[in-house]
Amino acid sequence: MLDASNGRLKGIRIFRFGLIYKEGGGIETHLNTVEQLILERNKAIIIRAYQKGPKDCINPIIEKIGKGELIWIPFEPLFNRYLNPLPLFQLCLSLNKTKINNKLIKFMNYSLKRFQPHIPNWLYSNYRNLDLFIKQLYQQYNFDLAVIHTLSGTDEMQVINQLRELDVPICIINHFDPKKLKHPIVKLMTTKADAIGAVSINGAPRVYRNKLRLIVEGVDCDYFDPEKATANNFKKQNKIIFMPARIDPAKGHLDAVRALNLIKKREINAVLAFAGRIEASSTFKELTSLLNSLNLKDFVLILGELNKEKLREWYAKSDIVILPSYSEGLGRTILEAQLMERPVVAYDVGGVSEGIIDSVTGFLIEKGNVIEFASRIARLLTDDELRKEMGEKGRIFVSQKFSLEKMVRSHENLYLEALANHKLKFSKK
Repeated sequence: MLDASNGRLKGIRIFRFGLIYKEGGGIETHLNTVEQLILERNKAIIIRAYQKGPKDCINPIIEKIGKGELIWIPFEPLFNRYLNPLPLFQLCLSLNKTKINNKLIKFMNYSLKRFQPHIPNWLYSNYRNLDLFIKQLYQQYNFDLAVIHTLSGTDEMQVINQLRELDVPICIINHFDPKKLKHPIVKLMTTKADAIGAVSINGAPRVYRNKLRLIVEGVDCDYFDPEKATANNFKKQNKIIFMPARIDPAKGHLDAVRALNLIKKREINAVLAFAGRIEASSTFKELTSLLNSLNLKDFVLILGELNKEKLREWYAKSDIVILPSYSEGLGRTILEAQLMERPVVAYDVGGVSEGIIDSVTGFLIEKGNVIEFASRIARLLTDDELRKEMGEKGRIFVSQKFSLEKMVRSHENLYLEALANHKLKFSKK
């Protein structure tokens, strides 16, 4: 049970930024849960800037939660991204934007364009004047702390540069594969933070050893309970392999289909169900093409994005859950699946090994080894006793290690560390 007594963030205004949507993905679910928990126990205000989706309102929305307020601030991407090296120069040289004249900016753009198409993606921006956007929000809400959740390139650099000019404490959280922290640009951005957290620290660079704090990926044990799912009475003719993941190249949907093809050759009656929004249309086209070429269209369900209730129902309907992701922070869905007493078969990437006990609550497979991946799935589908045993052990494991209380505490600790570190820097000036 979550401790709903007075928290340690009373009176604090937190600004949250990331190139993510309001809901629908793993990071969004993590943040929505954290904000609910923080505001239930803290008289605080959270200002959440998020990418506007097609159905989202264009105006800010104020939501009363517990003892505090959550203010939703949408922002929209450009139709065409543009080359924008300026934030990088600002970040490297600690320069104010006004100190870099237009001639230098034009020279930088001209020089870089000569190297096309070899310019890295992170030098392009999808948003214009993010620095001005941040400044206006600060003038309106006067926040005490900024928490950044994505580090894709110059868009976040614009945000970090402006926050530093405003002298706002910065907290950075990595929700992705810890190896992402090895990228020189990510390293550069994290040097400007007052505190750094990550949902997985497995394989993080040694330079972060004394700086990186673990952010617990908490899940709701009461909600994700197989006894509460109506789908327990669902009658099915085939075994169901469930993969809840947005359709993106890194998530491994093509490997899942190839594994299904190998399983069908063993004459195992199984269907594969995908759930998640389509983030890469090119990947979806590849997926459709592969299904057609392998004659598997009748054995694969594309469910789209599911709400929390439908997601729980599909966990309950399924026999096993898979995640053949090529890059992952930890993988929230593998925790939810185990709470629903479903064993998981996943590629051993990023922090996934922190969320599964190999050969006890599921199986960890070498990335890209589709034959072994299919073999482990087939074993679970044909061994009801093993599947039940792993599922029960999975629920016990996740309930003990990934509680909501541990999750909210890890966030509170990181935020307070950022505020304290910033204050210490200021006192030394």
